[in-house]
Amino acid sequence: MRFPLLSKILWMGLICLLTVSCASTRRERVFPVSTPPEAYWHFASGDLLELQGYFEAAAREYRQALEYDPWSVDVRLALARTYGKMGWWEAAANLLEEVAQADASSVPVHLFLGDCYRHLNRLDLAKKMYARVLKLAPANVQTHYNLALIHQMQGRPNEALKQYDRMIGIVPHPEEIYVQRALLLVSMDRLEEAEGEYKKALALKMDLVEAHVGLAQLYEDVGQIEKSISTYQQALSLMPDQSNLRFRLATLHLRLSRHEEAIEQYREIMKREPRNVYAQRHLAMLLYNCGHLDKAQESLHALRLLTPDDPSVPLYLGRILAQQGDMEGAIGLFQEAIGLDETATESWISLAVALLQKEEFSQAESLLQQAVLSMPGESGLYHLLGVSYMRQFKYLEAVSALKQALSLAPDSSNVIRDLATSYERAGFFDRAVDLFQHIVALDPGDHWALNYLGYMLADRGVRLEAAREFIERALEIEPESAIYLDSMGWVYFRQGKLLLAEEYLAKAILGSGDEAVMFDHLGDVYLQQGRLAEAIQKWQSALELNPYDEKIKDKLDQYEP
Repeated sequence: MRFPLLSKILWMGLICLLTVSCASTRRERVFPVSTPPEAYWHFASGDLLELQGYFEAAAREYRQALEYDPWSVDVRLALARTYGKMGWWEAAANLLEEVAQADASSVPVHLFLGDCYRHLNRLDLAKKMYARVLKLAPANVQTHYNLALIHQMQGRPNEALKQYDRMIGIVPHPEEIYVQRALLLVSMDRLEEAEGEYKKALALKMDLVEAHVGLAQLYEDVGQIEKSISTYQQALSLMPDQSNLRFRLATLHLRLSRHEEAIEQYREIMKREPRNVYAQRHLAMLLYNCGHLDKAQESLHALRLLTPDDPSVPLYLGRILAQQGDMEGAIGLFQEAIGLDETATESWISLAVALLQKEEFSQAESLLQQAVLSMPGESGLYHLLGVSYMRQFKYLEAVSALKQALSLAPDSSNVIRDLATSYERAGFFDRAVDLFQHIVALDPGDHWALNYLGYMLADRGVRLEAAREFIERALEIEPESAIYLDSMGWVYFRQGKLLLAEEYLAKAILGSGDEAVMFDHLGDVYLQQGRLAEAIQKWQSALELNPYDEKIKDKLDQYEP
């Protein structure tokens, strides 16, 4: 387990601690009287350039200083440290090795040479140098800390803990060390001990932010979300402008489905950082997902000012307009999103759905044909293309598109449903039955598929008892469904059980009242019962609801006096 946020905060405090404790390791800038003035001049120039961050120029000055005073420990150490800042650890080590042999009493030289070996992963040599430092300066905190790092790198965490223990006895304010121990214990999964270390740190310094953050992350990792939230809030009381803490707090609130609390955290970030794109995007998406469409719209417009080329902004603005019924405005925004990123599948899908909702089926078809050529690996595009064909009664074309969608997403129940339906409408009855049986085998609770399969069998007049069982299972899940009641009435009609058929069909009409097929079915039942006048009345009601149904017209032509 790693705590990147905590590490950033902790380093600031630890650097201060080590700087105070290790003042003796800084180079002395006083040269002996015999030092050539040219060496001093180049040394001073290098020092200034180094402080300004011009490391290569500083290194040149230090090298020139060495030409006048080649064995100066101060100059060699300064040059080695500059090489270290440039990542030239091998050169730094070479520069100091002879000095270390010549001057076995120099703490700064041995300490930095140990650092060079540590960065070069020559860990045994690094430990040897640090051991020499501790003989000369047993209370050197930096050396204990470096040894702890090496033990951790070598997979010896218990030895690292011992080094931290030694540091606690040396430094005047050991709270930072307790935090380091806690981090190490967390990596060892000794979480209760880690919790104790954080609490020790807080007992010494209640406003130690890194201890609050580490403790909060520990609670989060073990699933104690409420404790984690409370601890993050304590950290925020000390550092209210720390956005990373607010992001973590928002995430935890979302894990507990506390959407409004998460929204508040993102708003607090935006108050402090009005140009924080990441927070603005999270806020807009959260408002949208919570159904606060007006506020989401406002947030998305603010995000648009920050990121005018972000295709997700017009995409979600379009979705909001679509939900508000402004389909023309939505279509324009979806087209804008595609213009910003032609590979954004969601934008193509949203535009196609909007066209289908407007019943502009041929336009949706043309759009999706273009989309699948550009993005042939997107199942969702082929699926919608199949749906556009279905809405135009082009079932053979629908089968082709949906088979392609299924090859890209073999487990998509929605694609399988639409493919099965298209097979049935295209006249491939047996294939449709096989697919629907596959659906209900995968999900025995899919009441829609159970009903469709049962009705399909009943309408064909085959496997009627199996059909009744399928529909009965659907009704067990949705007992008030008028469509499923109609299906059961129809299967009873096919079985010749006219009283049961009449009962279920009458219930279906009471539950719906606007489905032509239900009146048509009940009319057929009345006809079989010899109640012709009532049958004609039901067919007339069916024709009023669906004036284009030729089969109902034929019945009325045949039986009306």
